[in-house]
Amino acid sequence: MEWFKQHITGIFIHYINILFMFVLMATCYQIDDFNYFYITLLYIGFIMVYLFFTGVLNTALKKFIFVLLSLVALVILAFIFKASIIDFFYRDLVENIIIINDKLYNNQITFFYLFKPTITVVLPLILIILFILYEHRITEGILILTFSEMIFFWYLEYKSEVRSMLLPFAIISVMTYMLNNYKKTQSLFQKKGIYSTINGGKLFVNIIICSIIASIIALPLPQEIEGKDSISILKAIDGKGKGSKGLINIETAAKGAFGIGQTGYSSTEKRLGGPLQLNNSLAFKVKSEKSYYLKGHVKNEYTGYSWRNTVDDLEELNSKIMLEAEKARKSNPNMSLFPTTELKEITIYPVGLRTTSFMVPMYTNNIKYHKEGIIVGEDRAVFLMSSNIDKEYTVEFYDVDYTDINQDYYGMYYVQDKDYVKYLQLPEGITERTVDLVYDLVMDCSNNAEKAKKIRDYLSENYTYTLNASVLPEGKDFVDYFLFEDPKGYCVHFATSLAIMYRIAGIPARFVEGYKMNDALLKDGVYNVTNDTAHAWVEYLVTDDLWAISDCAPTAFEENLQPVVEEPKEETPKPDPDPQTNKPENTPNTSNNNSKNESKSNTIKLKVKSNSLFIVATVLVLILIGLCIGISTNRTRKILSSESSIPLYNYILKRLKRYKIKKDPALTDKEFAERQEKELQEILLPLTKLVYDE
Repeated sequence: MEWFKQHITGIFIHYINILFMFVLMATCYQIDDFNYFYITLLYIGFIMVYLFFTGVLNTALKKFIFVLLSLVALVILAFIFKASIIDFFYRDLVENIIIINDKLYNNQITFFYLFKPTITVVLPLILIILFILYEHRITEGILILTFSEMIFFWYLEYKSEVRSMLLPFAIISVMTYMLNNYKKTQSLFQKKGIYSTINGGKLFVNIIICSIIASIIALPLPQEIEGKDSISILKAIDGKGKGSKGLINIETAAKGAFGIGQTGYSSTEKRLGGPLQLNNSLAFKVKSEKSYYLKGHVKNEYTGYSWRNTVDDLEELNSKIMLEAEKARKSNPNMSLFPTTELKEITIYPVGLRTTSFMVPMYTNNIKYHKEGIIVGEDRAVFLMSSNIDKEYTVEFYDVDYTDINQDYYGMYYVQDKDYVKYLQLPEGITERTVDLVYDLVMDCSNNAEKAKKIRDYLSENYTYTLNASVLPEGKDFVDYFLFEDPKGYCVHFATSLAIMYRIAGIPARFVEGYKMNDALLKDGVYNVTNDTAHAWVEYLVTDDLWAISDCAPTAFEENLQPVVEEPKEETPKPDPDPQTNKPENTPNTSNNNSKNESKSNTIKLKVKSNSLFIVATVLVLILIGLCIGISTNRTRKILSSESSIPLYNYILKRLKRYKIKKDPALTDKEFAERQEKELQEILLPLTKLVYDE
């Protein structure tokens, strides 16, 4: 029992860190029904064996005999059950790992039973190594392992998952480091005959409080370093000049395509929703006459909890490919949608954003880039390169006027045309009340233009924008949960609901991720596009090959500019100009007068300045804490290394003053020691004798 008391700190530290590692793994790998009780049982079983080995077997000879007998027993068992072991290795380990890799590659949910055999084998081996290191006072082993796992998942592009675990990671790491160093110092004192009477419970509480405070202070610090995935491997293969270069280029481009998860949002391909912590880091700059929606990625399949792209339309740009504007013009020859005089240009200068996707407005006609080999998704009108885009590029596009359409251009050909069926897809789990809500909203509409506006207005008027959104409960449909149970969220919630409600109403729609430029960030003809202007919206089909933007939520940047509130706007291509029809609405840009621009600019500057001051203050506090720790450590080292007992005696007197035990100048040191309680006498009297001897 005495051994257990001596090792309780190490046992607790390792258990908490091991649990954290599995929580992180379960979060990143989307492991369903993860069994933490099983992990706890494995850990307890190991501790019992470890307690027996180091506590009961208290001599080197006993330990040697035990290890020898254990190895002999294992060899015999391996020989007897050789077939079962081989079967276990291939069926439960190798095959499960292959299944896990396939599921992760396809971004599917995994299950605990697939990981269980590997965990059963690997966890005890890891614990053996960690506790051997701990016994030899190398207490940082568990810290290094936990930190390595965080880096591993960060560089595998699980950035949002790792960010969500930063606070518990910081708390556990600081607590682990402090407890380990306390045990080291206590052991060092005991070797020198100095025994501490510090209350362990109070110390533990103080360590927890300090860990939480230090972790919260660290949260606002920058977290923008990008991770890496298999893109670098594909680049290496591509560089060898193999015959499959075109295929490799496309695969590499697809792997590095833009996702809103790169900007601080949770990845929409893994799990929608959850609270966010965005930053206003500069992604890129745009030289433009006005603001636009710039799309980077388009997704078509809604699973009930995520968005995926199943459209295999990527190929290298060539003369045979018909771009978006050309397709719309050919399919609608009677509409003067894209006159040559309306061809505009914007130039984009990448800064912090690392992606293979070009950020483009709708109806892009051409991209001028210093490298050849542009890849286009013809169906979705997205443009990519085989490597991260790090140089400026110019985009030519048709600046189409947008307005609501008061004529029904839709027909049953949507259901029959295979090109549009994928944009009407609904998951099996779509709820009846969601369908009923849409039908109730559009039952009095005479055409699809009215349906689109009715649904968009309903969402913008009845639901609340917030970044502090709830985590989607298991088994719930994301749209249903947002519409009926938790009516608040950010652009992902609004755009997902809008797209699905359009589809229920018979309107083909797709989910778009990109950025929405804002006039408040315009200076000298150049727009700063920051991560808090990252956005999700919907493109819906008006008629053959003619898509339009629909948006019913602000960006995080626009929300921070409140109380300046703008009406959600609908972008729909304007058909043949007719002076008798309604005048077109403005494009969905934030148009403001000079006074508003000035006010918004001041708000932005103030926000950036306050963030900078907070970071500077945090750094200064951390430096101050470091200096205090360094001074204290240096003083303790001098006391312990001194050949004289006087520094230690003076230090003890100083510490006693903090507990209101002061030495009367009229008393000798021996008299002062004799007047203390018995426990304190046992410490002071021998030390007083040493001081007198000197």
